[in-house]
Amino acid sequence: MPRNEFAGGAAATTLAGSIGSSDLTFTVANAQGWPTGAVGQFTVTVNRGTSGEERVLCAARSENVFTVAQRGYDGTTALAHAGGTVEHTVSGAAINDLVRHRFTVADDDHLQYSRTNGTRAFTGVPAGAPPVASTPGDTQATGSALTIANSLHRHAREAPGGVASNSFVGDAQAAGVSPTLARSDHRHGRESFGAPVGTGTAPANGVLTTLPRSDHVHKGGRIICTSTTRPASPVEGDAIAETDTDRLLVYSGTAWVRTGWWSSAGRTGWSGDRSSIGLGGGGFGFINWNSETFDSDNIFTPDGLNTQLTMPVDGLYAVSVRGQWDTIINERHYVQIDATGPGDHRFIGTGDDLWSASAVIPLVAGSQIGIILHQNSVALRTFTAHLDVYRIGA
Repeated sequence: MPRNEFAGGAAATTLAGSIGSSDLTFTVANAQGWPTGAVGQFTVTVNRGTSGEERVLCAARSENVFTVAQRGYDGTTALAHAGGTVEHTVSGAAINDLVRHRFTVADDDHLQYSRTNGTRAFTGVPAGAPPVASTPGDTQATGSALTIANSLHRHAREAPGGVASNSFVGDAQAAGVSPTLARSDHRHGRESFGAPVGTGTAPANGVLTTLPRSDHVHKGGRIICTSTTRPASPVEGDAIAETDTDRLLVYSGTAWVRTGWWSSAGRTGWSGDRSSIGLGGGGFGFINWNSETFDSDNIFTPDGLNTQLTMPVDGLYAVSVRGQWDTIINERHYVQIDATGPGDHRFIGTGDDLWSASAVIPLVAGSQIGIILHQNSVALRTFTAHLDVYRIGA
């Protein structure tokens, strides 16, 4: 897929007006810090986490006006929006393209690299150096050093016991015998400027060799694993993606460090509603949710009887609840977010006829979240409510 553009400082904003399901431009309230399309297309999500969620692939932005490349992008449906939130997000298509690039070698994305099988020859050399091409099977005497064209590192020919051994493309060497670099995507050409460089006898300027062994380690490959099957002997720079926790980690040399997370569901969480129901004067209790708009991991069954949402995995969760009384209550009343598990959490919110509360809470798998509502009037009052619980980090 073409290159995408990302901007880490793009703050969430809102639509400045309504848009139809086929409109190819839209305007937001404030797009400062957002991608412009100068580097590549970028993804926005309208009304994320609601039944009206739509991802839009954008081609360009001028001030607060966005030009659309594709509506209903990344598996969503193009919808009309009377208003709502607009957020800069990463698409599943972009993540899949990174994974494809890492594991599907046959796609050959890097056309600037030469090949060891000779189907794409080495052509680039520094100014002043003779153009050369590598030939599998060329060797250099034990102990001789070479300066490698277009490379800042040097290699020395080595063989166990001081006996020279030739390396060829496809060699399978015994333990302790120097392997060949011919298995690499790139080739090295012999070069020197003026006198030959190295210890011992060096080949003439322009002579080529297949190098039998490299003393440097290539780092940074990403490994797919679980939290219990991490690499046993990682090196600094190794990266892993854990399929059971959705976490991305990099090895620092002494420990695995979290760098991010993803969700196979696109997002992890639950959204639901409580239709009109009464709460007696001076009463309080957990809200029984009786409908849902989103549930990524069978977190909750909205049957109007259950009250607790059970978290499926460890993570940082954003919780937001809002509701409305049928009439204004002048006496004391409040809504409480109640999170059970290690380090119980409680967050209080108030209001008049409209009330709300929100919190960001670190939770472990199996922790539960419930919403408690209290009102101290003398009469039964009815209310409606909506709850969102989403995992926003690992």
